[in-house]
Amino acid sequence: MIDEHVLLEWLDRVRRGTLGRRAFTRSLLALGLTPPLVAELLRSRGLAYAQPKRPAFTPSRRGGGGDLKLLWWQAPTILNQHLAVGVKDGDGARLFYEPLVSFDPDGNFVPVLAAEACTGTTASRSPPTTWFSRGSTPPIRRPWR
Repeated sequence: MIDEHVLLEWLDRVRRGTLGRRAFTRSLLALGLTPPLVAELLRSRGLAYAQPKRPAFTPSRRGGGGDLKLLWWQAPTILNQHLAVGVKDGDGARLFYEPLVSFDPDGNFVPVLAAEACTGTTASRSPPTTWFSRGSTPPIRRPWR
């Protein structure tokens, strides 16, 4: 068990910088104290600092960087595109899942992860299409024997 004098010494070492806040917190958590209590101990000595607020970003031109803010009429409910139940979920999942190709406004393929977009039809009698990702080399085709 730890007594008050040892605890005050540890807090003083944190204040002086000879003991890090993370090491102090881990030590007290190992002794069975809860995170809110450790945070309150640090706060009571003026040693708990919030992250400083970042200054507002002012881009030099439209689309020049900064935070991306998206607005949908209804927020996505799941970010897994395989369990998506609507366009809103697919759009939200697009931030995490990159497709091989996408479509332009005219309905043409636009390669995203694919090395190039295939051309041709997708009819049932057409031969299967093989997609190659960027940076990969096509496999060597050998005739059947």
